[in-house]
Amino acid sequence: MNNIFIDFFPGFICGFLLFVIFHYIPSKQYNIKMELDLFIKSNCFHIHHWMSTLFIIIFIIIGRYTTKYYFRFIIGLFIGILIEDFLFRNVFNLYNCNRH
Repeated sequence: MNNIFIDFFPGFICGFLLFVIFHYIPSKQYNIKMELDLFIKSNCFHIHHWMSTLFIIIFIIIGRYTTKYYFRFIIGLFIGILIEDFLFRNVFNLYNCNRH
């Protein structure tokens, strides 16, 4: 029996490092705001990428039509992206839009 965590690990590392390099570092070093905001009437809700990534992972699990290796790599990639968002302090703060 294969260890499922070993199969997820390469994708996890790739996803995590890619988003640290292209999202976390620019936002901290250059104060670049990369946000997806949802405006409903006068309310503004910040959609964190861990939410959208979790949604994508659920759909991939439901419709897995690929080989086991690619499936596990893709899931690991999205889990790495999801985990990178937890480097921010406001990860669960949904009502923190900077635009009005």
